[in-house]
Amino acid sequence: MDRVPLVLEAGKLVLGAPVRERVLRQIEGRGFVEQAAVGNVVSIHWGWACEVLATGQARRLEQYTRHHLTIANQTI
Repeated sequence: MDRVPLVLEAGKLVLGAPVRERVLRQIEGRGFVEQAAVGNVVSIHWGWACEVLATGQARRLEQYTRHHLTIANQTI
């Protein structure tokens, strides 16, 4: 999958260029996103695929992430 990393650039936190990364979908037949398909957007946490996100959810996640990065960068 492609993941957008958080990086430090010119002293500020920004979303970096997407990087290809393997994440765990399940171990011993147990996981959270059995219904995930190629092209789906999924949330990940500590290397685990957690949830398939609907288009609106993915859009809001990016919106709020960027909003909170702006706030965080005011104190860096």
